[in-house]
Amino acid sequence: TKLRLNAKGEVEADAVTDFDDTLLEQLVAVTLRWTGFTVAGAELPCTKENARALLTDERTAWMRPQVQTGYLSLSRFFTKASAA
Repeated sequence: TKLRLNAKGEVEADAVTDFDDTLLEQLVAVTLRWTGFTVAGAELPCTKENARALLTDERTAWMRPQVQTGYLSLSRFFTKASAA
């Protein structure tokens, strides 16, 4: 979180940074398992630390939007009501 002083001398938090940090932690929390990730030929275990590393590494930047889309997709959790 980035803090700064406003014109009145009050400390303010950077809301964008807070949102981004919070979303990252939510994405880490919902990452429960994976397959196919290896490091030096050994399988990379699915841990919170490894998930955070993958989601923040620029080499795997393509992954975060995909996880985020799946996580924020309401259609995965709610179905359309059927006509009566």
